[in-house]
Amino acid sequence: MVGLRTPAAAGPGRPAAVLVPVALCVWAAAASPAAVAATGFGGLAAAGGTLYAIDEPRGAIVACGLTGHPPALAPPRDVVAAPGAGPRPVAIARVGSGVLVAVCRDGDAWSLRTWRSVPGGVADPAAPLQSIALGRAAGPGDEVRIAVSPTGDWLAVAGLPPPLPPVMRGAIAGELVAPPSGRNCPLPAAGSRPVAIAVSPADDLVVCERLADPGGRVMLVFTNLAGRELLRLDSGLADVRGIAFDPGSGALLAVGVRPDSPGRPAGLWRLDAAAVDGRQVIRPTTVATIAAPRGIAFPEAGSAVITHGTGTTTATVIGIPPAAIPPGDPRP
Repeated sequence: MVGLRTPAAAGPGRPAAVLVPVALCVWAAAASPAAVAATGFGGLAAAGGTLYAIDEPRGAIVACGLTGHPPALAPPRDVVAAPGAGPRPVAIARVGSGVLVAVCRDGDAWSLRTWRSVPGGVADPAAPLQSIALGRAAGPGDEVRIAVSPTGDWLAVAGLPPPLPPVMRGAIAGELVAPPSGRNCPLPAAGSRPVAIAVSPADDLVVCERLADPGGRVMLVFTNLAGRELLRLDSGLADVRGIAFDPGSGALLAVGVRPDSPGRPAGLWRLDAAAVDGRQVIRPTTVATIAAPRGIAFPEAGSAVITHGTGTTTATVIGIPPAAIPPGDPRP
């Protein structure tokens, strides 16, 4: 089986936009994955073996470690306390070794806020390291996402309601984030909206664009740091809620719905590279069928955490360990 990943860097005769195959296998745990009740878990982020999530009923940011084998989530603990009144987080990420960044909303005012995560401590939501105004917009915010580059020197925000830019990018220097802007960022096609983002191992921004058609098809769009579109492919999915690269294999996975299959199955999909009539296409391959998937993150290589469900949200750990492709593998 093969999954999509991008080369580590462009080189002579090898543009960064080309997706290449990477071998994968799926743990037996995927058939009966480890799960924990995680009522109200919202936006996800992960790094260093830790999952971060928004406890939506309270507005707190919580953290869960991975324990055991196959891995399971430890009970969540607060790392940024519930805000009460004032801005509440709607999307989160981790910068460097211990800074949490969140897109926050207070009425129609949007901001980017950061806090230092201290082991065993709980940050005060009213005392962020930074608070950067993004603008004002009254639309929904359930498609807002943040992604941080593997190099850790920039981040992107997508899905803010209009009239705010659909995609924004900001530089990172140590613990500080520069004010994001829409300069050199991709603009979705007319009527389309970004619904998920990630950054590839080659440092390209990957945006899932939901098309303005009845089926809600989602395109996968790769752009470089200059904002130039490198690749645009139909993902084969609809209602995509999240995408993530496995930090071990570089394979790209998504949670969403397969609209052209009987019953429109939902779940976790590996996005496989294929060639049809000499053209590169994506073929989604089922990793796990999961009702109402909401998000995906990789706390560590080979371990994806999927949030799913309505009302009471469940977080499920699914093992996806990589298997190396031998040198000179002839597969396209």
